[in-house]
Amino acid sequence: MNSFEMNLVAAVSILMLVVGWVYATKFICDRIETANSTHSDIVVDIGLTVLVAASFLICFLLEAFVVAAVVLVLVVLEILRRFEPETP
Repeated sequence: MNSFEMNLVAAVSILMLVVGWVYATKFICDRIETANSTHSDIVVDIGLTVLVAASFLICFLLEAFVVAAVVLVLVVLEILRRFEPETP
């Protein structure tokens, strides 16, 4: 890898970390405001967010773009699942 590619990989990794933390912060704040959230739910959300952000960083640093793409798809599906309306 040349210097430009390494800088690009680092920039994308940092951007994904920031986006992950922004999403996590919003989601955790929303969950704290609802009455049905518990402390353990919030801890699990924080832990999963850190795990996903670390996975992205490691995958991009190791050039495992296929693994990073699979993780990204799983995260998008989870986000969509959380925002779909609940059926009674």
